[in-house]
Amino acid sequence: MALITKTYHKTRQHLIDVMNEMLRHATIEDITIKALVQRADITRSTFYTYYQDKYALFEDLIEQCNQDIYFALRYVPADLPATEVRTHIYDNVWQVLTAIHNNKHIFSQLHPELRGRVLDKEIRSFKPIILQQIRYLKPHAAIDQDMISTFYLSGMISIYDLWVSKNFHIPIEELCETMTDLTMIIYTDYLFKE
Repeated sequence: MALITKTYHKTRQHLIDVMNEMLRHATIEDITIKALVQRADITRSTFYTYYQDKYALFEDLIEQCNQDIYFALRYVPADLPATEVRTHIYDNVWQVLTAIHNNKHIFSQLHPELRGRVLDKEIRSFKPIILQQIRYLKPHAAIDQDMISTFYLSGMISIYDLWVSKNFHIPIEELCETMTDLTMIIYTDYLFKE
């Protein structure tokens, strides 16, 4: 059973890697199952054992990119001096922007429908991190922490989405500064309240 699981994950990862490489030179629309299985050196039936179609494989590739971004993020302790908090936030934003930019051959091909699903999934997966941060800041009891985290994440993810859809029109450094400043607004009241 363990051997089957190991082989299954290895083949699945191989397919994701092949799709990733092919997207560097072609659009998702141009990639055929025939070309994909030839490049992966597997049979067509093996492909369909893992995926319904190339779009399901594409979604797994996007999911892997999102997981890489998620695991790169670090907790930002709010009890540090404001300049150190800002440095931690900047580093987190930089990690996300760099990962998206390095994978622009993937993110730039998201269709609006798929983009909506991906963004919704990102909001749900990143929410526990943001909720943890907000709880640490101990906002007023009347403030709905879930609402704050959803608002913040929706805004940040919309910025990423706009950046991608406008073909990365703002330099990473400039966008990173702006997003860090926007995030610092959440912390400012708590960092300077005493």
